[in-house]
Amino acid sequence: MLDTPQENRFDRFTRIAAAALGVPTAQVALVDAERRQSRLRAFCSHAIAQGDLLVVPDTHLDERFAADPLVAGAPFVRFYAGQPVFSADGQPLGTLCILDQRPRQLSDADQRMLRDLAQMVQDELNRGAREAELAAAHARAIESEERLGVIADNVPALIAYVDTGLRYRFANTRYQEWFGVNSAAMLGKTVPDAMGEAYFAPRRAALERCLEGHASALEFEEERRGRRRVISTTYLPHVRDGVVQGIHVLSTDATSAREYERQLHALAHADHLTGLPNRRSYEERLVQAIARARRSAVPMALAYLDLDHFKQVNDSLGHAGGDAVLREFGKRLSATVRSSDTVARLASDEFVVVLEQVGSARECARIADKLLEALRADFTIDGKAHQIKASIGIAWSAHPEQAALAHTAGEALVQSKRAGRDTASVLVAGA
Repeated sequence: MLDTPQENRFDRFTRIAAAALGVPTAQVALVDAERRQSRLRAFCSHAIAQGDLLVVPDTHLDERFAADPLVAGAPFVRFYAGQPVFSADGQPLGTLCILDQRPRQLSDADQRMLRDLAQMVQDELNRGAREAELAAAHARAIESEERLGVIADNVPALIAYVDTGLRYRFANTRYQEWFGVNSAAMLGKTVPDAMGEAYFAPRRAALERCLEGHASALEFEEERRGRRRVISTTYLPHVRDGVVQGIHVLSTDATSAREYERQLHALAHADHLTGLPNRRSYEERLVQAIARARRSAVPMALAYLDLDHFKQVNDSLGHAGGDAVLREFGKRLSATVRSSDTVARLASDEFVVVLEQVGSARECARIADKLLEALRADFTIDGKAHQIKASIGIAWSAHPEQAALAHTAGEALVQSKRAGRDTASVLVAGA
């Protein structure tokens, strides 16, 4: 509510509007005789003047609102949609509006839903003033409840209400779809009785905190009915006259969002050709490996590897053949070193191996021999055997520092190339 006292009777409409339409903010903004809305005046006045739903996909592109203080400053409104509500005699009472801090479009279905919700708000506003139409108002209220139930059951989220005894007083039908639990059978049962102790136990602390008047949010991975979901849940205390009456529960399926985040992380940290860690990931892992080496006082090493004359290999085999060589090269490196070591591709034919817990420079030499042996075996490309060779430079340090390791490994690699390639050199960093 804007510019009006908080009224619990509108809370359910704004909560459903926000959840159903996927926006962070939904509000009922009322007007009075002396002044229009002091905060959303520009938006709501246009909606009321228009007499129908006003949709502003991007306020920055609309000259009517681009300079509005709520666009230029907090709360930085970028999207607005408002449906006016009127009294029984046609006087404007205000709007039901939804806001977002990013541009967006409102589909035809979403527009219908906002109009339906606004109609319910309008019915609610006019109900007390229609003594002569008490029966009709009662029918409309029932219809509004039915609409609300339909909306709640079709929102892609779990919506529920539990009382102070943690007994379900409302649950939408998504519980049946997600958990195989009949929502009607849940009513009157406690959370552990309705959903099981395994479901209740990790949520108990959050529910108890909510009963103390504190909103809480948590996220769990659940597997029910053969499907694994990441479920993000918000618990909101229902407070009346300073006393908690119950808890509103809203849970959404965050599986796709988390998988998208995982894919983005993988794309940002993996080499697209070999699947190995890329330069960014290598640098992060090197820092972590150095920190571990310092904490445990155990030496480590860093190896640089280049394919010898890779340009000639690429020219003779073609780019597809060259890519196959790089993929096989990466596989052989990974198969030769320990799983605790990091093999990464920096660029083109440049590879690196972070070797942890390497006791001496002599041990580095043994590792280099194993790598050269693995790489000297024929590479089969398009059914033909090819000899691919590489140069290796390894820096070893008992007290590793990132810059010194990298510099020394580079020097060792140059030394190997000057020695005729197809060989390895080991240098002590900081010596």
